Amino acid sequence: MGTNLTSQSQLRALDWIANQDNRYLLPTNDDNNAVELLQRFLVVDFYFSTSLDHPWTDCNPIDDDNKTNNDNISNVTSTGHRSNSLCYYEANYAYTYLGGSQAITYTFLPNQYEIVTAVRWLSTEYHECQWAGLFCNDQRQVQALHLERMNLTGTLPEHLHLLNGLTTLSLKENSLRGTLPVSLSKLTTLSALDLGTNQFTGTVPSNWWHPRQRQESHSSNSNSKSSADGNSNNSNTTTWMLRHMSLQSNQLSKWRIPTDIGMTSLKYLYLMDAGLTGSIPTQISRMTELSK
Repeated sequence: MGTNLTSQSQLRALDWIANQDNRYLLPTNDDNNAVELLQRFLVVDFYFSTSLDHPWTDCNPIDDDNKTNNDNISNVTSTGHRSNSLCYYEANYAYTYLGGSQAITYTFLPNQYEIVTAVRWLSTEYHECQWAGLFCNDQRQVQALHLERMNLTGTLPEHLHLLNGLTTLSLKENSLRGTLPVSLSKLTTLSALDLGTNQFTGTVPSNWWHPRQRQESHSSNSNSKSSADGNSNNSNTTTWMLRHMSLQSNQLSKWRIPTDIGMTSLKYLYLMDAGLTGSIPTQISRMTELSK
């Protein structure tokens, strides 16, 4: 699937897909099936990686909630039938359910949180696009993860960038730790990143501020040579177009905004209590869109 199984969460994700998942997605020569399998693996890995210490506050798999009694595991549908796949959690958006296994649209509620009904994570009878806080486009490609105030723990998976349609990653007000993944800058579709009020340590990766233009090779020769800077020849370039970034209220070490700022697309930047030290370089004026 293009990933090295090196972590406990990845091994658990593989076991879940192979032995528990009702969708029976298996590696085949079908490109569409391979893409669906990789996406499901990545989001399952995300759950196991961010619930290492304990299950989330809400919308866990039913087995995890039986252990912790975190939320009401005996939800009743509008028709009076019990559905253990449903859960309630607090969110600042409202769902519009499209039915079947299609995507779910949502509308943001600025500065307002409400209790919404959703589908638990790892509900095997549902497409992952229907799991709580996970949103997809019409092609059922993951576009957004909104999981605020869910008591997520553990670390962010290093392979999260392989969700290559992800535009929004909002995980604020949790208990995530570890260092900020360098590989996130490979997510060229990402426009909003909110990791505020967590327990991240280390510093902000330098390639976040001056991300290389990622080379997308069009060569069919797998042994094609790379240039001296690690980029392949015969390729087009894409770059990180982040518009919103919040890292405030983390446990980051002291760091400075570099002078060679290349991330010029930012419009909103929040770094209060994020270890920022020193003066603001004059080169920040390159961020011509910056308003906050």
